[in-house]
Amino acid sequence: MPEIEDGIFERAACMFPGYAPTLSVVSKRVQTRVEYIMYRTLAVESVQERYLRGEPGRAAAERIAPTLQARPVEFFATRVLNVCITTTVPDEIVKQILAKCTGIQHLALWRQQMDPDDALVLPLSSTLRTLFTNRQVLSWMADSNVVFPHVTYLSLPYPGRIPVPTLEWLPALTTVQLDLEKAPLVDNRWVEDVKTVLSTASQLRSLLLNAHRACLDIATRQVEEMNDPRIEVRDDEVYQNGIVDWKESWRA
Repeated sequence: MPEIEDGIFERAACMFPGYAPTLSVVSKRVQTRVEYIMYRTLAVESVQERYLRGEPGRAAAERIAPTLQARPVEFFATRVLNVCITTTVPDEIVKQILAKCTGIQHLALWRQQMDPDDALVLPLSSTLRTLFTNRQVLSWMADSNVVFPHVTYLSLPYPGRIPVPTLEWLPALTTVQLDLEKAPLVDNRWVEDVKTVLSTASQLRSLLLNAHRACLDIATRQVEEMNDPRIEVRDDEVYQNGIVDWKESWRA
């Protein structure tokens, strides 16, 4: 029966994603079913980064670009739900991905900066559920005055001197993850970030602070003084905030 065949091919594509492109050429019907699995999650990096890492399950940006150009927006809008874009992806390909993949629910966007004209992430306000990004991008999004009503999970895996912006524009936010500076915690900038999150994320249930082992005791003592059970200090050697952490945040 076609339904059983479809189920077999879908299961095979899920278990062995590397073979999904081969399965997609079996027939037009199988191609349609398998492509929903093939394109559901895109972890995109440069060819050079992919070569150096040698890890499966990642797409080379330069190789996916022709597909982005050849297929219409409707194709990606209904198939691509989860996207991770690393810092090595060229800007033009970043723009192509965000312009074509308009139904993203779980986004990791690690970019050094956002230009004022790069408003492509803003249309995702109606679909986005989780966001992994850096402080530059988050501040740019906050300044845009666009509300993202469905985002429940925010991760800022890269510490920095840019303060965390107020988070009223993420009204459904329940979990925030922050990385603390790896240097000794001497200036307490992170304390101000914690206060910002606690005071502006009205639905917050959990604030996860990943601290370097050398700073773990200091951070733990200061958090205990805050007397807020929602805050948890964790060893950042256990939580590396990579693509694996990104996937686990929405698979859970």
